[in-house]
Amino acid sequence: MLTAKISDVSGQEYISFYRNEGTAIMGVTAECLKEMKDNDDVEELAEAYNSRVYKQFGMLVRVKAKTNYV
Repeated sequence: MLTAKISDVSGQEYISFYRNEGTAIMGVTAECLKEMKDNDDVEELAEAYNSRVYKQFGMLVRVKAKTNYV
């Protein structure tokens, strides 16, 4: 699961993405990122994350709202 801060002109929100969406956003699979981390490949791991910062993505977000009634 990938959690990312998504921003637009109306504000920002943290959103969780599952396998397929996370891979599409990051450009690599979670397994590949884990392998980089396990191998202490700090430069490649940093490049994987930094290459995705401030990129524009078109997306449709489905929201499940929590409501607390007293």
